[in-house]
Amino acid sequence: MIKVQPVYRAVLASALRASWREKSLWMWGLFAALIGNVGEYQVLFSAIEQVSNRGGVPLPLSFTADVPSATIQTASSLGHIFFQEPGSILFLFMTGAAIIAVAAFLIWLAMISVAALVRNAALVAASKPLTSSATTLAASRTTFAPLLVTFLFGKIVVWMLLALVALFAALAILDPYFGMPSFAVAFLLLIPTAIALSFIVRYMVSFIVLKKCSLVDALERSIVLLKAHWLVTLEMAALLGVVSVLVGALVLFIAWLFIVPTFIAAAVLWQLGFGAWGTIVGLIALVVLIVLLFFFAAWLATFQWTAWTMLYVRLTQRTKTVSKIVRVLSRFLPDRRFRLFRRA
Repeated sequence: MIKVQPVYRAVLASALRASWREKSLWMWGLFAALIGNVGEYQVLFSAIEQVSNRGGVPLPLSFTADVPSATIQTASSLGHIFFQEPGSILFLFMTGAAIIAVAAFLIWLAMISVAALVRNAALVAASKPLTSSATTLAASRTTFAPLLVTFLFGKIVVWMLLALVALFAALAILDPYFGMPSFAVAFLLLIPTAIALSFIVRYMVSFIVLKKCSLVDALERSIVLLKAHWLVTLEMAALLGVVSVLVGALVLFIAWLFIVPTFIAAAVLWQLGFGAWGTIVGLIALVVLIVLLFFFAAWLATFQWTAWTMLYVRLTQRTKTVSKIVRVLSRFLPDRRFRLFRRA
């Protein structure tokens, strides 16, 4: 029988305590939430959607026929505006440049925030005091470029894999006899690959931030780490997915319990002729709703990145880590049957 200490109970409990006590991390969590999850949950949701409706026609294909005419019409309109109203073109360029600048700043801030969360989570795991925001910011700046490349690499490849699944799904609709087997094979191969890539990106972030690894070295180490602990990683992702669903349900419950009645009261005030009061009540409800969403987004991002970092720290140490499934089944079956699923 395999005798090891519990993995997820310790990791999740430590991450929960750290994310609640260290409220200074919520600022980093709020900005880290801008990039969302790395992709494992989006991959699962997309896979479920593809199976439920067999994909449908991918969005890019449905607009293919209209692209040439739309492009010609748009070019003609822009040319007319350029010669007739040059001031409008200048305004459009300035607006576009401002949007790009804001987007670039938010991307930079999100990458810095992820690095700050990972760095501070490692300090919590080592029972060390957190550094100041200025020190954390200065240390996180050096990892911006490799983290950006890592996230872009992960997102682009995952999108490409999901696009291939969508194409096979469209083929299954057009030719069920040939397309359905092809879609089944593509689904079984590409979806696990996309999920594995999302996990690799998770571990690459920790290797880059905590070990100062290069991109290639971080990729190699992450693949080795995932290969050794793929079942533990899957179970952790499942548990964090459950937490995300519960938090989302809690947000909906609070919204229905407090926010929705407030909007209804604002609408009633409008109907009774008290428009000013109705507007004030509606604005208060809207502000409370936005604050509520920001609060839960900041906490959830902080909790998830802290949990993944603490799991990474545990997996990279010399302690034996065995998945819950193996620990349960090993009570009834010989250990030699689980060599594929546990660390030697």
